[in-house]
Amino acid sequence: MQTYFIKITVSILFCGLLTIVQGQGVKLGLLLEPGAAWLKPDRAEIQKGRAKMGFNVGLMSDFYFAENYAFGSGIFLLFTGGSLKYQNEIVLKTNGDAQGNVAANSKVQYRIQYLRIPLGLKLRTHQIGRFRYYADLGVDALMRIGANAGYVAQSGTSYENIGVERTIRMFAAGYHIGGGLKYSLGGNAALVGGIGYMKIFTDMTSHKEDRITGNNLLLRMGVVF
Repeated sequence: MQTYFIKITVSILFCGLLTIVQGQGVKLGLLLEPGAAWLKPDRAEIQKGRAKMGFNVGLMSDFYFAENYAFGSGIFLLFTGGSLKYQNEIVLKTNGDAQGNVAANSKVQYRIQYLRIPLGLKLRTHQIGRFRYYADLGVDALMRIGANAGYVAQSGTSYENIGVERTIRMFAAGYHIGGGLKYSLGGNAALVGGIGYMKIFTDMTSHKEDRITGNNLLLRMGVVF
């Protein structure tokens, strides 16, 4: 099922990029989106922990096919994760010699980094004074580029920042929705502000007995030029 969702997401991205080539105008910008990230399990034996600070940073690109309608894409680094408390013992596939047997009734702090390529539809208003208001929604293709965890092993040893790339799946898919405003600085330059929500809806871990998804609430700040 996860492979099916990823194939659908990649297909949507590919079709969108073909349309983008015929676009009427391109606007580029830099975005920094700090916010909160948390994980959601699908089993009662796993408890959701507190949210952690996350952020999304990178280059955005809007390809306008009409005055106020564009395909939005770009390339970003997404820093996400969260904590989960496992009622039963689990085994993490760790890098190196660290013991991956996690003690029962203990928390695992996940810190995960993805390369993120979104594709969505962006709608904006006509300019009102120096302001334009916008909304966007779309899908995301993600590739894991790093993953670390902190936990207490069955032996009682505490580990921090242990590589667990083999526990986190290489690819994932998500969706995003958001909105905000742009403040014109004159010419093509504008400041961007807003808020967005991004959901990783495919299973993020390689554990077959559970399904873990990700959530990100982001405060959008950036500049378009």
